[in-house]
Amino acid sequence: MPHVYASAWFEPGGGRNDDTNNGHCHSHGHQTDHNESIYRRHKGSRKRKKYHCVHVKYDSNGNQKRPGAYTHHHNRHDYIRWDSNGGGAHPCKGVGDSKLYFTNKNGFDGDMGFRCTVPDHKVHSWIQANSGHANSINARDGHNNKKNMRDQLLYGGAMKAGQIGTGFCMKKENLPVNIGPEGTCFDILSSKQSEAVGKQKAREYCETSAGRKDDKCRCINVADSGFLKRCKAHPDWAGCKQINNRVKELGDMMKKTKNNLLSEDDFGHADCIQPGICQGKVYTPLTAATACAKTMNVCNQVMNMENVKAFDGLQAVQSCGIDFSGEQAKREKAKDDARIAEENRLIQERKDKNAALAKAETDRIRKLEREEDQKRASEKEIREYEQKQEQKKMIVSGGATASVSLSSSCVALLVILMG
Repeated sequence: MPHVYASAWFEPGGGRNDDTNNGHCHSHGHQTDHNESIYRRHKGSRKRKKYHCVHVKYDSNGNQKRPGAYTHHHNRHDYIRWDSNGGGAHPCKGVGDSKLYFTNKNGFDGDMGFRCTVPDHKVHSWIQANSGHANSINARDGHNNKKNMRDQLLYGGAMKAGQIGTGFCMKKENLPVNIGPEGTCFDILSSKQSEAVGKQKAREYCETSAGRKDDKCRCINVADSGFLKRCKAHPDWAGCKQINNRVKELGDMMKKTKNNLLSEDDFGHADCIQPGICQGKVYTPLTAATACAKTMNVCNQVMNMENVKAFDGLQAVQSCGIDFSGEQAKREKAKDDARIAEENRLIQERKDKNAALAKAETDRIRKLEREEDQKRASEKEIREYEQKQEQKKMIVSGGATASVSLSSSCVALLVILMG
């Protein structure tokens, strides 16, 4: 149970619960810090001295507790004030058990000081009520600064007179609790102490079983390395359902399996997979995430897919900044250009083939023509040769006949001459 410390004054009108000749006010000793009653003044001679006794003790329920001698005493009024001007009441009234600081007032500005023990089940109500009581009673901390009851309960720490204990908002399980006009413990820690303190307490809270399922913890749950494995192992953690769904969608589209999970190297961080998971009313990690476009290797993988437009609408790749329609149009144009180029290539190939066939046919015909020409030339040459040979034969045959005829004539002439 936490303690709060408060300065206190006697009621300025001189009021008291009893006039008695008992210098201990029927309590433990003479003006000790253990007394349930102390006197504010005394008057009269030694033998007839009267002590103006005031009850200063309150029990664990915040009710006045008197010495046994005053059990049936009629005056049960409260003559202690938390304000030097007579305002308020006993600081521990309605709060809890009181401890008196009368002989040692270090850390207190009044006639005395008190430490009030606040029952755990009352702490939140005292803070949330934001009452004049909680905001008025105060004492001095170790830096000699005044700190009221509400701040003592909120932040805890140490006062000059002693330890408060752990503040309500310094307990990680209380981080999301509403404490009044400031909002939650997280809100007040971030605004009145520092953003770093708020983030640290948020991280501690989000590591509790309740925090893991608190939607405000979704960003912390999926922060830092290993978040894909954590979400697979704990799908009921805040934020993990979205992450698992996005990864499955993308994995199914890419037909890529690795224990049913893509690698973290493909994605970068969680906000790249599920845009906005770290926006809105969430507790944020201590360190900021890097830019998605620089960390998502999956963007390059998507860009290498033939049907890139199929990924349009998948939240897991929205951070890539891809113009899916434009990229798909480029792909379609490239496909059309490739188709046209192939068609032109085939046409040209057919042209070249036909030209080659035509040339070959021409060459064949020309060859046949040459062969025919050569054949005719050869035949002509043979004919001419044969004609020449025939002529030669005729010449040779004609000369022999003439010689025979001459020889016959010569014989006949010789016979005549001789005759």
